[in-house]
Amino acid sequence: MSNPICKILYPEKFHSNIIYEHYQVRSDLESLLERSGYKGRFIRQYRQRLRFLEERLFRCTDKTDWFESLKSEPDLYAMKIKGQLNIRLIFKFYQLHNNRTAIILCGFHERKTSDYASAITEAKQRFKEIEEELL
Repeated sequence: MSNPICKILYPEKFHSNIIYEHYQVRSDLESLLERSGYKGRFIRQYRQRLRFLEERLFRCTDKTDWFESLKSEPDLYAMKIKGQLNIRLIFKFYQLHNNRTAIILCGFHERKTSDYASAITEAKQRFKEIEEELL
């Protein structure tokens, strides 16, 4: 694999020099959105939260209805997109090329609190892959 992180391209391009995603986040979101009828609303909310994250970075959790620091994993955060589907995106802050960045690691549909456990495991595995490739 050449590079496990990329710019945000799905569900629409988001141009940022400080927010990236693991390449598999696209397939996470596609599987949740393509037949849901929720894609248009999701795009608006996602773009709004990405802009907020870009502006605030570590202070994004000041807006608790949009972001949270995961209590069980203090270096992981979740972006919350509520609606027809409760979509969560787990991300981590990382120093990349001397810049503070946010890397979105995985997306999932939260039905119950325990859904976080498998998503956290996936996020940690994907971050490990990123570190191995970038170091």
